[in-house]
Amino acid sequence: MRMPGRWPYVAVLAAVWPLATVALSAPAKIGTGDGLSLTLDGDTGRIVALSSGGKDVPLLKGVPGGLSVQQFLPPDALPNLAPNGSLEEMTGGNPKGWRLTGEHVSWDATRSHTPGGKASGKVGLPKEANKDNPVSSGALESDFIPATPDALYQLSAWGMIGEGGSGGNLFVRQLDAERKILWEGKFHVQPSVGWREEHGQWVKKSRTFRTKPECRFLQVYANIWKGWGEFWFDDVRLVVVTSEEERLAGMAESVEGGLRQQLRLGKDKKVLLTVRYESRPDSVRVRADIRDESPPASGRALRFTFALPVDATGWWWHEDMQTKKRIAGDAVCENLVKLPPLEYSTYPLASVTSEDCGLALAVPMDEPRIQKFRYDPQLGLCTSFDIGLSPLTTKIGPGTASFSFLILRHEPAWGFRAALKRYYEFFPQFFAKKVKQEGLWFYAVPMKPIPNPEDFGLVFYEGYRADELEYARQKGILVFPYIEPWGLRQLFPEAKERENMPPYEERLRQVREWAQTPSDKKWEAGPRQEVAQALLNSLPLLADGKAPFKVDKYSVWAQWWMLNTDPDLPAPNRAVTCKKYLVDPLLPKVAGIYYDSVSVWLANYENFRPEHLACANVPPSFSAERGAPTLPGLFSHVEFTQWLTGDLHAQGKLALLNLFADGYRYFAHLGDIEGSEIGSSGRRRDLANVESPPLCNLRRALAYQKPVCNLLQEG
Repeated sequence: MRMPGRWPYVAVLAAVWPLATVALSAPAKIGTGDGLSLTLDGDTGRIVALSSGGKDVPLLKGVPGGLSVQQFLPPDALPNLAPNGSLEEMTGGNPKGWRLTGEHVSWDATRSHTPGGKASGKVGLPKEANKDNPVSSGALESDFIPATPDALYQLSAWGMIGEGGSGGNLFVRQLDAERKILWEGKFHVQPSVGWREEHGQWVKKSRTFRTKPECRFLQVYANIWKGWGEFWFDDVRLVVVTSEEERLAGMAESVEGGLRQQLRLGKDKKVLLTVRYESRPDSVRVRADIRDESPPASGRALRFTFALPVDATGWWWHEDMQTKKRIAGDAVCENLVKLPPLEYSTYPLASVTSEDCGLALAVPMDEPRIQKFRYDPQLGLCTSFDIGLSPLTTKIGPGTASFSFLILRHEPAWGFRAALKRYYEFFPQFFAKKVKQEGLWFYAVPMKPIPNPEDFGLVFYEGYRADELEYARQKGILVFPYIEPWGLRQLFPEAKERENMPPYEERLRQVREWAQTPSDKKWEAGPRQEVAQALLNSLPLLADGKAPFKVDKYSVWAQWWMLNTDPDLPAPNRAVTCKKYLVDPLLPKVAGIYYDSVSVWLANYENFRPEHLACANVPPSFSAERGAPTLPGLFSHVEFTQWLTGDLHAQGKLALLNLFADGYRYFAHLGDIEGSEIGSSGRRRDLANVESPPLCNLRRALAYQKPVCNLLQEG
């Protein structure tokens, strides 16, 4: 049974918003029962006043607040900022806009990737350079390129390595107004793309990056660092991948229970945005519905930002329950998880406080979006959403999407703790404690040799031993059989080293053969033929048409196919076979199920497979690198966890999550017992510093009163 993905008030809105509306010619207020008041300009919908507890909150001068949008465009359609990127236009013997510095660099007039071209950049190290005697080259550098601070760029180029070479790199230096290179800790700020295995053939590589706030210039350069052999590059492109920010303005209409705006976006005005502000006793709740009305709907990549234009200079920005920092100067405050290509806020809420005012923005945890909070001195307290509109999303509606958030006040004295308290009150269903016992999580070792496990507080058992179920019951131990649904391992026991594994195409061909051939063999407890077909139906596709995977070794080398776990994919699929063969046979005998590896790290891929977009219950995000809608693997894993945990709860069972820090804001509300494997897996980290205070804060904050227990891996 699926858990609901909407707030309770949405049903009310569905009845409210179609009612007759009245256009406002004067500013309109919307408020809460606890003293928060927001005033919008009736003609534009922009925020003109804010008060909390009967006191005016200072606003940034000349900053309208409200919603804005940026569109991410396909990079090939954008102007190239790299000077003479094809390297064909020559002046004084060198390509215009480029220069040589140091040794072992040149321009090659015999090789070019450009159709009909005559030149490329070349780094050629001396013949005596080799693996045992690596050499570093000089550089081929572009002219300085004026840069926009805090903007998203993409660098791309074609590269080729000579036979036996170690590879080469293309960098983008970030420089300040005085053209001095920027530093981050001990390293230069210079995103790069590298070529390591592309011997004898031109291969395109790209890298998306964001400029630092102090960045004013960029410079592209190529080299080989501590290597050997030859490297060529050509057709360099450097583009800004977002359009200019469009500040949205439209008449606010008064409706029963709140306000509504309807806006049309973009140059073609074919995207309809309906924004609803609902007054609640404890918050202002905002919902945005987007619909692409192009005939037919086209793929779009849109970043929506809402800014509450509070002037919080001198206030506190709260990182977590224990950490805060003073808002000062031009510094942007944010607390992010960065797992390229994904970047999102660590918590589902953000708080700023002064001595007499506390304000927060929050999002519901059961509406997964790629979303970020920040305090920006130029904009105020902000939340942004990365939204993809795709004609392929038939389940939720072609070209449709939505997002929602809350605006609230809280007592300032307790800062983030007070904001969390309000969040618990808004969404009690996320924090309901279902387990009656407390204790430690322990690994699947034999239990009977432990005479009195209760002496050690051992309660949550990861694994399943049929011969020990009665012993576990007598000792008050709850048994949770293991699943790791996020992928499937295809074993290659004959491979002695990673290099001995067959090529990608042969690995996939073997799975296809299994799916077509009846067999008595099993794969993860199910018939191999059925499970292999489930893998194929659940296999995401990246932009290059290949599937995401990892290669690992436990007992033998294996291909770990990363899979879409949406239970609504065409049958058979990974979700259904996992439940059918690993969960259902054991569930009547146990307390619940143990989910291993609940981590965004195992889902940080961009899925472009059309059938998967069609089945999703969650709106797509987008690929900034391609300016196109895509389904993050994360969203599909959330759908699976909602589905299976919902079924467990319906049967009175529990979910034990091996939940890592990067996944808390998306999965914490779906677990009953939470924690993760910690420690150094034998590397003997200082046990006094096994887990950082910020991570401890995160676990407790988003579990609330649910048990939190980690599995220490040391030995």
